[in-house]
Amino acid sequence: MKLTKRKGFNFFRSYYDVYNELETPEEKVLFLDALFDRQFLGIKPDLPKGMAKFAYISQTNSIDSQVKGYEDKLKSINKAVPNFDPW
Repeated sequence: MKLTKRKGFNFFRSYYDVYNELETPEEKVLFLDALFDRQFLGIKPDLPKGMAKFAYISQTNSIDSQVKGYEDKLKSINKAVPNFDPW
């Protein structure tokens, strides 16, 4: 199990729309794994070429904006709480 301290994130309609355009279950899983790993673990994905990578790239702006907002919030908490580990 991958552990995270992040409790949640906004799952935008555009993620769902792109997900539904993917044709194979494998592409869908790759896209969702990349999205979840980025949101919950802060890991930027290294997807192979293909539609899952294209789908992820098309959503990068909103995904990265959410992650940045979370990280900025944690930085302000970190200043107040010694030894705070956000991930």
